[in-house]
Amino acid sequence: MLGQLIRVNEGRENATWTYKYDLGGNILEKKKYAYVHNLQGNVAALIDVGKCQ
Repeated sequence: MLGQLIRVNEGRENATWTYKYDLGGNILEKKKYAYVHNLQGNVAALIDVGKCQ
């Protein structure tokens, strides 16, 4: 579906959240990753820190 949020960088948590949906638009998965920067300030890696229930 168009217009769905699939990734959010959350500065207060120093984390990145990703979302997956089914065809009806329901959230199937929400994952939290550590937000890691390289020297230029871009995201260098996503490190999985577990799934949310």
